[in-house]
Amino acid sequence: MSFTAVGVLTSYEDSPSGTSSVYSLTTHTVGNVILIGHLTGGTSWVTAMSGGGCTWEQVDTTVDFSPQWGGFGNLWKGTVVTPGTADATVTFSGTVSGNNRLFGNEFSVTSGASSAVAEMTGNVAGDTSDWPKLTPAGSGRLYWGCCEDSGSAVAGSTPGFTYEVDGRGNCAGFDVNVSAACQPVWGDSGQLAGVMVLMQEKLPVPPGGSDDMVSLLTWLRLL
Repeated sequence: MSFTAVGVLTSYEDSPSGTSSVYSLTTHTVGNVILIGHLTGGTSWVTAMSGGGCTWEQVDTTVDFSPQWGGFGNLWKGTVVTPGTADATVTFSGTVSGNNRLFGNEFSVTSGASSAVAEMTGNVAGDTSDWPKLTPAGSGRLYWGCCEDSGSAVAGSTPGFTYEVDGRGNCAGFDVNVSAACQPVWGDSGQLAGVMVLMQEKLPVPPGGSDDMVSLLTWLRLL
């Protein structure tokens, strides 16, 4: 069981004048997972996502960054149902009074998108070089996150971690094979406001347990 990165970082920024925003999203394969992090300025946050060839669900609790940055952040998991390029719509809790920033990566999952669930989440709040330490209960986890930088992000050298810096100096990154405590460190101390998640593949338990041979065989096909 494992996660594999597909494609390149999606990075988007606009300054909406209303309660929603539309952006173009490109996906690759049915059943892949898209992890999207939103960072919104002002007093509004993302309350829903739709379209883009995916179904969507929020995977964390919305974080209030107003003491450090003046905005909010949250994470969304998309399941690809129609690969290609299509418009995705983001809905906010109210009129956005600052920038809307979006970061995303696509991943294939050995057992399919439905098995990919959040094991734990974390966040960055304040100028630092360190992202939160997330410790898995098993192997083969995916650590993913995105962050607003107060200056311009600089890649670090944490083993196994892929650093991505967009054209605005903000960043995202991931490690697709986490089996022990993971704490990415960046090469700058401007990591200001970000959201992170540790994803795992969680397979369903056969309804009848191991004594129910039909259920067991069905379950084993997911491995």
